Amino acid sequence: MKDKKYNNAAALLSDENDFYGIDMARFGNSINEIMDRETIEKTSVLKQYDAAVSMIKRYYQYEEISGIERKK
Repeated sequence: MKDKKYNNAAALLSDENDFYGIDMARFGNSINEIMDRETIEKTSVLKQYDAAVSMIKRYYQYEEISGIERKK
């Protein structure tokens, strides 16, 4: 490595990088009503993925109890 810099693939997996990342939002009744917003940037795509999955589970995964069974 002559210039001692990461290539793009290595930079995307590093804990700190210069990429913009992702912007996630949960909307209310319309796109004008933002209930929650989170921006994950300058970090690895693995951390971005974990944050996105966490937000999806927080708002869009629910459990339903039917008799003695609990279903996600």
